[in-house]
Amino acid sequence: MRFKKHSLIITALAGLCLMLLNGCNAILSRDYMVITPHLENRLDEEVDDEQRAETFQELKDSILRLVEEGYEVGIIRLYNYAGDVDEDTEAAITYTMRNQPLGAYAVEYVSYKSVRILSYYEITLTITYRKTPEEIASIKKIDNFEDYRRVLLDTYSEYGELVTVEIPWFYSDQYSVTDILREHYVNNPLMFATAPSVSQKEFPDVERGEESGWRRILEISFNYFADPDELYEMTRKLVSELGTRLSETELPGDEMRFLTLKNLLIKDVKILPDPEEVQEKLSNINSTAYSAVINGIANSEGFALAYKALCDMVNIDCLVVQGRRDGLLHSWNLVVADDGEWYHIDTTDDNTIADGLFILFTDEQMSDSGYRWDSGDYPSTGKDAVSVFIPEDTTFVESEEEPTLP
Repeated sequence: MRFKKHSLIITALAGLCLMLLNGCNAILSRDYMVITPHLENRLDEEVDDEQRAETFQELKDSILRLVEEGYEVGIIRLYNYAGDVDEDTEAAITYTMRNQPLGAYAVEYVSYKSVRILSYYEITLTITYRKTPEEIASIKKIDNFEDYRRVLLDTYSEYGELVTVEIPWFYSDQYSVTDILREHYVNNPLMFATAPSVSQKEFPDVERGEESGWRRILEISFNYFADPDELYEMTRKLVSELGTRLSETELPGDEMRFLTLKNLLIKDVKILPDPEEVQEKLSNINSTAYSAVINGIANSEGFALAYKALCDMVNIDCLVVQGRRDGLLHSWNLVVADDGEWYHIDTTDDNTIADGLFILFTDEQMSDSGYRWDSGDYPSTGKDAVSVFIPEDTTFVESEEEPTLP
């Protein structure tokens, strides 16, 4: 986008008239003042890039067009205009700055001058921007939810820090940045070291008293606990360490492989309580697979992510379940057993071993044990638990679990 200065070529006679007549400006920066129109006898000369309007709607459209084109000074000529020029100009500027997403996002204030020239009015606007041309040009136009999701994930894949989008039909529930990023993060623990914490500004902003329709510009900021190079290195170390552990292990051919994978994770580790709020898990190293594997200390989400990473490396279908246990935030896994059904396993709990059996649990059993989750977000399990006899020479690994927070 480019900024242009628009100037009028004024004849010597017109210049003399301007000196003799009184005119005033009004700066519009959320507070508005009335100006006195100027009367000028001048030929109906052509001005490059001028905007022409005859109605109030065309006046609003012309002001928005000047903003879209990045003009700092622009001229609008009103022909056959029946309304009050100054009142309508102020109203049109107000509308642009409070209702139009681009005006609310980019414009700091507007001053204007109105001049009567024979058969028309000439409105000269001076526009001051709070955003640079580069920031305005970087706004990504979004047509639907899938485009929105793609833009967010493209930014996240590079650990980007900022993206600005314009959405024609904004629904806050559907366009939840945190939900989109967290879902992608927990499904791809071998690709992403952490999920970012996110802050978002809306334009227009209803909470600030600005008018609003369905259209919005969203300025979305991503925050990470480390810079991109460090995060990429964390992922590399995680993949390398898990690969080493797998290369030194022979996985059983039956469901005992799920216990073997669990034991690869929880030897000499410390399990931390989960944060009280989901937001506290974002950009938190203790909620990462890296911390569970490399540092040997993490909360249940970190270990659930690490378990999924292991399953992904050996082509076992696995999901991370985010829910609660005994009322507190908790994460665990769903895996597909040999019968093709899904079953629950919690790597941070020793309840998978009982009476010489390794057990994969059903939905009903997990619910009876105090686990809660949104069942609509995850597949249902088989009706009966999977039980496997544990060979006598199996070594059991116990984790060091900190007491649950009251």
